[in-house]
Amino acid sequence: MSEYELARQENIRANQLLLASLGIDPVQTKPAPTPKAEPDGKPKNRRPARSKPYERARAVPIRQSARISALDAPIYSDHLSIAASMDDKQGSIRRVYSDSPPAVRKAIRQLPRAPSPYVEDDVDYSIVAPQPARDDDGTFRFEAGYEGFTPNMAPWEMLREGSFDGSYWREFYSSVLRRTVPADYDSLPDEWYEGLDADQLLCSQTYRPEVNKYGVKASQSIEDWEKQGWIRPQDPRGWFQWYCRFFLGRRTADDVRQIGRWNGCAGPRGRFKTSLVRKAASHSQHDDAWDDPEIAPILRQTLQHWGVVLTREAFDAYLDPSA
Repeated sequence: MSEYELARQENIRANQLLLASLGIDPVQTKPAPTPKAEPDGKPKNRRPARSKPYERARAVPIRQSARISALDAPIYSDHLSIAASMDDKQGSIRRVYSDSPPAVRKAIRQLPRAPSPYVEDDVDYSIVAPQPARDDDGTFRFEAGYEGFTPNMAPWEMLREGSFDGSYWREFYSSVLRRTVPADYDSLPDEWYEGLDADQLLCSQTYRPEVNKYGVKASQSIEDWEKQGWIRPQDPRGWFQWYCRFFLGRRTADDVRQIGRWNGCAGPRGRFKTSLVRKAASHSQHDDAWDDPEIAPILRQTLQHWGVVLTREAFDAYLDPSA
């Protein structure tokens, strides 16, 4: 035993003698407590159970691509719709073109909701304006205050060219008015529909895309527009009904909203007009691409539903704004 260990043992004995003289028991190791018994006589096991492995939830990206979003988004199978009413800041639009692959054409886009709730106001039908003048290129010019609204198709031209699958003026139940709206095409001037087969071109109860000018589907059903909040009681059929009445001279507080919708879709820089120009410009191998019905027929039909047909002047002006 080393000298250090001998000294250590001597100190321990001296301390024990000191504690004994003071009446203090040496320190004893405290035994572990006996576990309390359960009612069945078995001791409690206080050791915490091992946590079971957990499965992490799959992280969802904050931003999604249009392709990923399309997987979970509801679709509307009633109509293939290219006509929307929101600009790019308000919602994304997934377009489906006739020359797209079949897998893409199946991903019918979701109709966006109206950006704000409808606040009902009184409609003053006493304000009547003159019907618009027409330029040599077909553009309509309305009175002061509406210079930015420049469709180039009259309502009767839209009807006679073939629009809305022949069913725009059909009888239907309006969830906005909460009543059935009759087939009321006869509320239009007689000369607008004179000679037309109303059952085929105006109030067909079945959708007939073959009667459209370009023979393709390019509109959403009225029921879908209602669900998303775009329909107002004063014009329960939608934008084209508003356009007919505006063309005839009616003016209401809803005009600003409806013209804004038109401008975002079919105005000088509207998304569908821009898309059609770009599509036609990509077929630069022939000069008449701007007017070729085989190029982007859905876009052409959509523009017609907004009162616009692409002209050579508009096509050239878009490609060369300085001209």
